Amino acid sequence: MSSTTEPDNQPQPADLGRLDDTIDIVRQLWPTPHVVTAVGPGLTAEGLSVLPNIRRPTRLVPDRAGRAAAHALVGTVHGHGAAAVARHTALYAGARLGLLRLAPSRLRVRETPGAPSILSHLGEALGEPVTASIHLGPPRANRKPVLHVVGRSGRTLAYAKIGINDLTRSLVAGEADALCSLAAAGLRRVTVPRVASAGTWRDLQVLALSPVGTRTAGPVPAARLEQAMVEVAAALGTESRSVAALGHLRSLRESTASTGSIHGPALLAAVDRLLDRHGDVVLPTGTWHGDWTPWNMGFDDGELSVWDWERMQTGVPLGLDALHFAIQRAMRVPGSQPLQVAREQLGARRMLLAPWGYDALGADVVSAVYLLTIGARYAADGQESAGARLGRLGDWLVPALETLLPSLATGPSA
Repeated sequence: MSSTTEPDNQPQPADLGRLDDTIDIVRQLWPTPHVVTAVGPGLTAEGLSVLPNIRRPTRLVPDRAGRAAAHALVGTVHGHGAAAVARHTALYAGARLGLLRLAPSRLRVRETPGAPSILSHLGEALGEPVTASIHLGPPRANRKPVLHVVGRSGRTLAYAKIGINDLTRSLVAGEADALCSLAAAGLRRVTVPRVASAGTWRDLQVLALSPVGTRTAGPVPAARLEQAMVEVAAALGTESRSVAALGHLRSLRESTASTGSIHGPALLAAVDRLLDRHGDVVLPTGTWHGDWTPWNMGFDDGELSVWDWERMQTGVPLGLDALHFAIQRAMRVPGSQPLQVAREQLGARRMLLAPWGYDALGADVVSAVYLLTIGARYAADGQESAGARLGRLGDWLVPALETLLPSLATGPSA
């Protein structure tokens, strides 16, 4: 679908693809008879400012003047220290005055009175009129709009995830189920969002979540993080299973075989090798978050909050979250090389998995299961074709797996 632009505000040709993708997403949230067009800077028409720019359209913020619009912006701005506070203050003041209309890239939403939109739907679900900023994030297969929803007073009412295609619809629905299960588990070491509303609107999957603490006042003590991961791992029950009896591995094999990924043969060979040589190894199994990372958690005044539970799974070896957290955190260090990071972090696998009492071989097997899990996920989601940095499995994950497998061939490593 091509974009419609107002005269004299045509984007550059190199930016049209990104602009069209962004407009397509917004048109799903404001469907016909609403009209979404691209416009340039100006104080006359209200709309959505594209931040930081068309080349990296990661956030859409309402540019009307007022407190609610300002809160919709600042709730998506993160960071600490004097510079972050100054930026926060300046953006809030500018948004209240409506100065975001001077942003070089904007979308105009011409609303048809009485016609349904995502905001009218969320307003009905939450019991009052709402406005929202839209976070899109970087290009990746599971990219979806996440709305920071505020009421007229500027109070944050919810964060709403919107599933817009088969993959993201299934993820959003899965997170609703996961959070309902966790709500009944009585977690004490970690706070998770509450489901405020869940269901479908038109052909979209919509999940509105209660806000949780997103601020991180300082580093999370290692013992505190470990306690939370151990609690989640056992929250929905645990049991012991042999590698050969792991339904998780069978699912990985099936999903990998069906993707047609160029890395599929290497991943399938590793699964078969694991089953053939270590199928009798018994592992404790339970639950993992699936994407427990520093950017999916907050820690303030002793309270640890964790969100984005859309990848939660049960029946997996205990400890996968610890491996994932360590590797993903190190991947975000500027200048880091994915293969080097994976090898270094997996070199510490016995320490990372110590809370679950694995022996050397058990830690090796669980680490292999982790890499296979992430490899199968990225291949099935098409992360490489979507442009995700870690989607290029041949650059890091497959070589890391090949480094790990020799220790599994001979049993416990030295």
